Amino acid sequence: MISGKLELLQVLRGIAALLVVLLHFQDILLDEWPWFAEFFAHGYIGVDIFFLISGFVIYVSTENGHDRDVISFLTRRFFRVVVPAWVAMALLLCIKPPLLENLILSVLFIPLQNSHPPGYGYNFLIVAWTLTYELIFYTLFAAAMASETGRAHRGLVAGMLIVGMVAAIQTLTGTYTLNAEEAAVLPSRQFLPVQIFSLLGNPLLTEFVVGVGLAWAYQRKLLAWLAREPFVPLLVVLVSALLTLMFHYRDGNGWTNAGLLALCIVIGTLIAQSAIDRTATTKQYLRIAVYLGELSYSIYLLHPIVKSIFSVAPVGKLAAASFGPMGMFLLMLACTFFAARFFYKLVELPCQTIGREVAERRRRFVV
Repeated sequence: MISGKLELLQVLRGIAALLVVLLHFQDILLDEWPWFAEFFAHGYIGVDIFFLISGFVIYVSTENGHDRDVISFLTRRFFRVVVPAWVAMALLLCIKPPLLENLILSVLFIPLQNSHPPGYGYNFLIVAWTLTYELIFYTLFAAAMASETGRAHRGLVAGMLIVGMVAAIQTLTGTYTLNAEEAAVLPSRQFLPVQIFSLLGNPLLTEFVVGVGLAWAYQRKLLAWLAREPFVPLLVVLVSALLTLMFHYRDGNGWTNAGLLALCIVIGTLIAQSAIDRTATTKQYLRIAVYLGELSYSIYLLHPIVKSIFSVAPVGKLAAASFGPMGMFLLMLACTFFAARFFYKLVELPCQTIGREVAERRRRFVV
């Protein structure tokens, strides 16, 4: 059983969201603040951290037997992830309407193109391309829990399904790779979004499997044991430093790019979390950082909308003229956080509540 509130993992989730925001805002600083822009351009690692944490959280959230009901699980995920994303898409639609075809594909979380992995043309709401991976993971994890054996060994079965699916698609395309950007795509077909099947063979999906494995190790106190060994934290720091040097020259997501560094960061966070698990309450000095983690999904969804608003004349021109690039950058960050706070209270929290209530009613009805 996992005890404690996993405060540090929540903090890391907030940092990951902030990294993605900095990545998408860095072009504002490109001309006058190139060093900042170059540093922020590495924020794509936030996606790899998100995927690892997601695998961890999904395994932990189904720790109790009654949480392994497939319909209840998918219901909670639907209201937790899909509905807030649809609301964000509706907001962006009012500001920057896309082509009808792109809108339909985006609402269905189908990538816009059958090319350029791992984004495959991304999404009308650009960050929602990662939600396609999330939803595939949820679906396969739910499929793993559909049988009695799967419910008892959900992590192992889900991992086998994901790895088997990736291997099968890569066999079909004749390309075996751990590079998420070099994964082969299936031949395009008219009127058929083949890209969703191409995506099933992308090795980026295996990051969820590793996250599940970390949760399994955390549950069994393996990371707590490592936390007691003084050389382990030092080793994690040294490996992270080495990978940081490599990471500086490797853009992109996946194991051959930012994935290994993201894994070291998550492992280090969990080892640190294991060291403080003896205290049941959230540390006072972590409260603000934990709150950032609570807002992370809202921040993630809304920052492209904030950027779109500032890109519309005359708002952007006025802000740039009044505050300069750095001032406009900081203003956009502030607007993102304020918008995320309201979105979290008005949309995300109510959606979570509805999802829990519907899932609970389902569980009582089945019982």
